Amino acid sequence: MFRKALIFTVCAGLCLVGSGATKTHEGLSYSTTAVKTGVWSTQFSKCKKHAEKLGVPLVVLWVNPGCGHCKSLCNDIAASSDFEEWRKSCGYVFVLGIGTKTKAGARSKEFAKSDGSSTLRKYPFCAVYLNPRGSVSPTVKKVFTGSGLTAKSFRSKAKSVIKKYARIKLKACDENGTVSDKYGEVVQVRWQKIGKKVTLTAKPKRGCSLIGWYDANGKLVSKKTDYRVKVKKSTKYEARFRED
Repeated sequence: MFRKALIFTVCAGLCLVGSGATKTHEGLSYSTTAVKTGVWSTQFSKCKKHAEKLGVPLVVLWVNPGCGHCKSLCNDIAASSDFEEWRKSCGYVFVLGIGTKTKAGARSKEFAKSDGSSTLRKYPFCAVYLNPRGSVSPTVKKVFTGSGLTAKSFRSKAKSVIKKYARIKLKACDENGTVSDKYGEVVQVRWQKIGKKVTLTAKPKRGCSLIGWYDANGKLVSKKTDYRVKVKKSTKYEARFRED
């Protein structure tokens, strides 16, 4: 029940202000329009884009109408007060795919099978997405029937995936340059697997140069524009520039 950008699993409810914006399925309240952290939405593409923009996990729950296992999971776990409280406070983006005929359901199903595995042998599935590139990774892709699974153990499984990753925040101290990840994208946050070596790039604007990369404690760690670092824990790096 989990999936990629890390990848991750979850279910929960949603309370939105707005006429006709909120619906309910198997005890779960969800929005058909708004996309917010900690809120169920059926806007799969927007949720995925929002999660990548914020650099936070995307949690996907795909449920099939009429599926007893889905109903059990939603009613017993996803709609529970224990799980709902965690969902609202964890800061993740949640997308609910319903059935195979809706866009959200079809895209969620396609998302779950993108790595070529038969995730959907049974219903439902959940996936956690952490890496904005490639297929779902990491994947704690498991099919749960609701038997023996509680809101607490479900939440624990989601957290166990995230423990393998660290959140790297990048920042340019002023407008004299930009910072990017290995894909050349200007980013502020990126989840990376612990133990992995990543390259952070600082690009001075014309007429400027890099002073150096500084860690969370303000210590100079590199004067190179391409700074290669081994991910050990969640932290932040700042690139400082000067005018020549």
